[in-house]
Amino acid sequence: MATKGLRFAAASLAAVAAGAWAVEGEGVGAETPKQLEVIELKVQNDQYTAADLGPVGPSLGDMDVHSGTAVKDGHSVGRGGGHCQVIHLKG
Repeated sequence: MATKGLRFAAASLAAVAAGAWAVEGEGVGAETPKQLEVIELKVQNDQYTAADLGPVGPSLGDMDVHSGTAVKDGHSVGRGGGHCQVIHLKG
């Protein structure tokens, strides 16, 4: 269970990071911002599943899928979601 919780948290953080990157990277070839703004948000996941595809345990194609709400100062400020997929196993 601890592993699932860790993957869940990592997937949530990755979604927030990817969302921030998407906003900043909107204009291809845009000028690099001269000042960095940090926005702290709380992520409340409302849906999550770990799809164990193929053999039991970690295997190619296994996925974690989630969606949720970004919250700042108690107010919903956005929605997002994402997935992580096993694409390589060593050993």
